[in-house]
Amino acid sequence: MEENFNKDIINTLNRLSNIVKKDNEYLTSISEKEYIKHCEISQQRVIINKSAFSLHEAILSRIIRSALLEVNHNLYNFEEIHVLNIIELQKHETGKNIMLPRNIVVENCYGDIHIYIYVKVSEVNSNQYSLNINEENIIHSLNKVVNIEVIPKLRSTEFTGTDYIKYFDYDKINQPIILRHRKNGDRFMPLGMTGNKKIKDLFIDLKIPITQRNEIPLICFGDDIGWVVGYRVSEKFKVSKDTKNILQIR
Repeated sequence: MEENFNKDIINTLNRLSNIVKKDNEYLTSISEKEYIKHCEISQQRVIINKSAFSLHEAILSRIIRSALLEVNHNLYNFEEIHVLNIIELQKHETGKNIMLPRNIVVENCYGDIHIYIYVKVSEVNSNQYSLNINEENIIHSLNKVVNIEVIPKLRSTEFTGTDYIKYFDYDKINQPIILRHRKNGDRFMPLGMTGNKKIKDLFIDLKIPITQRNEIPLICFGDDIGWVVGYRVSEKFKVSKDTKNILQIR
């Protein structure tokens, strides 16, 4: 009698185990599809789109673990509390971040969650470099070359430029022309705006990772920032129909 009872218990446990296994396989399969759908994957970084956070928590938690695994290559030292912390972080304002084990940073960027390995950011480069007009300015310490040339407007009517070639109204520019990196409190007037904006806020709006912000060059005309290189130019120095001489910086 007792032997039969024990067999029944074992059979019941086996059936329950099989059910749980099948359920888990199903959730894993769904989660893998949702992970691909809602995540951007690059080297040492995964961005979980905010749309993923409307999914059932059973799916979402698996997506988060998959992202951590992608970045760190293992889940050692990661616990359920870390997954819950990430879910909570997504509900807060942009720019907030938390540090997880294994030097993993999780950052809220307008509701999207960026997960990446923290690399110690070098201190803000306090050096600044004077740039000469009509010369090739070679900055060996930054491994950069900056060409500056004054162009009469009559030579061309096309001055849209590219990310790394920009045009400015030369007659509005104050000397010296300086290349430097950001400083605390830096502001400038982005093209199309009428007021100043903090460089820090611009970087947040552009979703530039914290680890890259100190490396972005700024071209300054006197005390004014004229160009956040690769991103935005200033309204103050834009080329207009009244421009007579154009400064090309490449």
